[in-house]
Amino acid sequence: MKQNSLALKVTIILLGVLGSAFFFWVVPVVGGWIKDAYPEFSDAYIPWLVLIWVLAVPCYITLVLLWQVVSSIDKDELFKHKNAQRFKTISLLVFIDSAILFCTSIVFSAFNFSHPSIVLASAFISIIGVAFGISMRAFSGFFEKAALLQDESDLTI
Repeated sequence: MKQNSLALKVTIILLGVLGSAFFFWVVPVVGGWIKDAYPEFSDAYIPWLVLIWVLAVPCYITLVLLWQVVSSIDKDELFKHKNAQRFKTISLLVFIDSAILFCTSIVFSAFNFSHPSIVLASAFISIIGVAFGISMRAFSGFFEKAALLQDESDLTI
């Protein structure tokens, strides 16, 4: 189990590093290129940049929660109620992030801060987010049932 835990922790670290590169390097650079290539959208650069950075916060909270779940493997406490709650929280964060992205892309489009194709792309990304959120909610249910079985098993031994 320790090898699996280590592999998962390395994966979480890599996601954090790659996410940082994306949010704090790729997005500003590409946004700058778009601003230069399409001056009519130059006023939209800062609002979109702030939005993307705000959307990054729940992503990093999710990574912290996943780290805590993986750390519970090392303590042989994987199927505990707190991990079920962590997956439920991750689910909520993903749903909120998806809703914020989709709604603000519509508002930005209404104020000519983006192209309608960006609304479609945001809708697609939000659908993926909702699917991930549903998966995390299902994990929460599985972990809750496993925690109940673990509690029963601990009481019978």
